[in-house]
Parts: sequence; C-alpha cells; structure tokens
Amino acid sequence: MERRGPRFFVLVLLLSVLSAYLCAAAFLVTLQLSLPRTDLAYGQPLSRAFSDPFVPAVAAPVATVAGLIAFPVALVCLRRRHLVRCGVLVIGLTLVFLVGATMFLPPVGLVGAPVVTLASLLFCRFGGLSYFGLHEHAANVA
Repeated sequence: MERRGPRFFVLVLLLSVLSAYLCAAAFLVTLQLSLPRTDLAYGQPLSRAFSDPFVPAVAAPVATVAGLIAFPVALVCLRRRHLVRCGVLVIGLTLVFLVGATMFLPPVGLVGAPVVTLASLLFCRFGGLSYFGLHEHAANVA
C-alpha cells in the first residue's frame, strides 16, 4: 500500500475525527462522574447527560472541528510511521491526560488535551525511535 495515497489520506482523516469524538465522550463522562455532590446533575445516569439536547449540539461540532484541525498535523506526522503504534500512543496519552486532568480541573483537561495530542504526534514523527517507524519488510524488524 502506498502510504501517501488516497487510502492513507482518508484513513488518517477518519481516525482523526473519530479520535476527537472519543476524547469528547471521555471528557463528558469524566466530567459527569466527577461532579460535586452540590451539583444538581450529581448522581444522574450518563444516559441522561448524553440525551440532553445541548450536549450533542455542542460536543459534536466541537469534536468535528478539533478532528479536522488535527488532521493535517496527523497526516504529516504519521507519514512513513507505523499507524497503529503511533495511534495507540497518541490516543492513549491524550485520554489518560484528559481523564486525569478533567477530574481535578476540567478547563485544564479541555485545553491541555490538544497540546498533549500535538506533542505525542511530534514525538512519533521526530522522536527517533525505530519502534514508531514503518517497517516495510520483516527482515528489518528486530
């Protein structure tokens, strides 16, 4: 498969947008589960939070825009890189930061998640670890 072909382009676009939706859902779930007891929404089921018309009306466009903004950076950083290994690192680090920071300071989680995503994408691209490089042949893999 040609890594710069249209198939790779569409795959990175799809993964960028779906990852943004996953992060938005993780943010909302963490926010709901870490509400103080004095909040009126405390103790309500997650289904009720997601069924609120305001939540999808705001979360969906924000996640879509975030995924579209991250896409060109991801496309450049993931070129000639192992997509699964880099994807697991980027999404994993972003989710761990997002959940951890949102539990204590929700604005930090919301603002810091794109920074962590960018930093981990740049690490995959310029980190110098052969683990994240694309191995064309099995003979090159140690």
